[in-house]
Order: sequence, then C-alpha cells, then structure tokens
Amino acid sequence: HDWPTKTRSVAALNARLRAANATPEPAFPTGWNRWGGCQTMPLRPATGFFGTHHDGRRWWLVDPDGCAFWSTGMDCVSANITCPIGGLEKALSWQPPRTGAFAQVWSKYYDSDVINYLKANYIRAFGQDWLPAWTRQTLGFMRQTGLNTVANWSDWQVASQAGFPYVRPLNERLPHCPRVFRDFPDVFHPSFAADCAAY
Repeated sequence: HDWPTKTRSVAALNARLRAANATPEPAFPTGWNRWGGCQTMPLRPATGFFGTHHDGRRWWLVDPDGCAFWSTGMDCVSANITCPIGGLEKALSWQPPRTGAFAQVWSKYYDSDVINYLKANYIRAFGQDWLPAWTRQTLGFMRQTGLNTVANWSDWQVASQAGFPYVRPLNERLPHCPRVFRDFPDVFHPSFAADCAAY
C-alpha cells in the first residue's frame, strides 16, 4: 500500500520525529490558561489546586488558577502501544533486538511475545532518553487539539511532572458492600458510606 505521508525509511522516521520535537510546543487555544481552563470565567481566587465551586445555580470544576474548567480528556495516554507478535514473526520486516537499548520494548501477553513499536521508534530517534520527546509531542498535540485532561488508564505520572491536568484510576476496595453489576457497588447498601470513608 502507498499513501502521500508514508514514512519510507528509518532515516525518514527519525527526521520526522526530531523535526516534530524541534518545533515550538503547541499551546492551548486562545482564551485558555495554562491548565486548559477558561480565562474569561474566574470563579474563585486561585488556590493552586483543582476543586469545585457552586455559583448558586450549578456546580463547576475549577482549575488551580480559579477559572472554570471543562475537563475534556482522552483515556489511555501512554507510550505503551503494544503488538502481540505470536504467529506473526515471519510477517514482520523488523524486530528490535531483545537486548541493549531495545530490551524495554519487549514483554509478554500470556504466551505471546509483545513488541512496543511506538517506544522502539522513539528509541531509534532519541536513544535511551526518548520519554521527554514523546511527552512533549503528545501533550503538545493534546493542547493543540483542545484536550486538557490526561484521562483514565494513562501515564498520569508523566502528566503530573509536566504540569498537565490528569485523573488517576481508583481501584476501590469496598469489602462490606455487595456488587449489583460486575464491579459496580450497591450505593444504597448500609455499608457503602462506611466502606467509602475507610477507603
């Protein structure tokens, strides 16, 4: 198959990733502050923390600068894009070496070997110190497209270090509260409030 923007070589791949990393980092759209909040809607004094505010009619999310914050996020923001290769080995034109710089791209999924080609490509372009480039490009793309939250099942530690809004997954432990469907608890059960408080 062929298409106009196809990357045709490792050299072209490296050049494309390095060029993307050399451009000015995209910002949020005009009128948004550094958190992705609405600069024209200050709701309370800055506290340095995300929170909530009730304006007498409705509840708002508020960013650390005190501005209204509409969280628009994307799940699974991570450099962990993997490909199980069991049974496909002969179809692959390149498999990273299993040792050295590329050892970190290999894992297992049940009995199948797995390769993280995204990480391998960043290692090709930036070496062992590839994560800052991936972070800069990924969060820059999110800002440019109006996404202001690294949402659930993501690499929230990377977002935190970059000062980018994020959510953390909570693996609740409600030992006394029965489930009504899969992992959803019976929120009307007498033990629900106590379990939540303990958690």
